[in-house]
Amino acid sequence: MKDNNRKFEGFAHNLIAESLKRWAQNSNFVADKLRERLKWPVDELDRKIGEVMIDSFGKLDIRKSKNIA
Repeated sequence: MKDNNRKFEGFAHNLIAESLKRWAQNSNFVADKLRERLKWPVDELDRKIGEVMIDSFGKLDIRKSKNIA
């Protein structure tokens, strides 16, 4: 996903986060793996995705966003 979304520099993290949210809503396995991955981001894109997907309580928020701007 990261390589394919390089052309969306500046907002790719929002697009990826929305895709991951939809995927995690349907799979507890995916949600658990995503939660673990976002605890320890490996790069800047992971960190930005975490900013979008982790709520103020440190919990993974997989609800659909109203605005992805």
